[in-house]
Amino acid sequence: MQQMQPQHQATMDKPLSSAGRFSRLSYLAWTFLSGIVLNAVLVAIVVFFYIAYGVSSGGNFETEPSAGMMIGFGIAYIIILIAYLVYTFIFAIRRLHDCDQTGWLSLLLLVPLVSLFFLLYICIAKGTDGTNRYGVPRPTKEWERVMGIIYLVLIPLMMIVAIGVLSAIAIPAYQDYIERANQSQQQLLEEGRSYY
Repeated sequence: MQQMQPQHQATMDKPLSSAGRFSRLSYLAWTFLSGIVLNAVLVAIVVFFYIAYGVSSGGNFETEPSAGMMIGFGIAYIIILIAYLVYTFIFAIRRLHDCDQTGWLSLLLLVPLVSLFFLLYICIAKGTDGTNRYGVPRPTKEWERVMGIIYLVLIPLMMIVAIGVLSAIAIPAYQDYIERANQSQQQLLEEGRSYY
């Protein structure tokens, strides 16, 4: 009698492949790492083009950059952004696989507002215990555990900072708008014209 082979055997882990599973902390760690890499590469590109612009303009930063330089910067930016989006989807697919869900659900990331709830689901949902349709559970590495926890702490802090910055900009702008609208209305009333 032949022994049945398990449907999924542990294979060499390839975190940048959509095959396999990611635990919650692995997902957060790789998302955090990809964000760090994205920002580092974008800063490097900006510095490179700033230096190239300085060299091509002879140090005169008051002149307009050449069209070729702007196109090159735009193309580099788009390539980096596309790579980041690809890996964002790969990490979401692996996380969905851990929950025994199809990777096609990652397309919900493209739907405004729904994507916020979907990201919340990805971060909170517990993966299936044991083997599922997408393989055996991938053990969370220690560095992933640490980076995942750091990112989990940073997310609410970044949201608080973002809300604070937006409030610092939006509230004074709204107050200025109200003041100008009142002045305009008062001026029209003084001239004897109707505001409406």
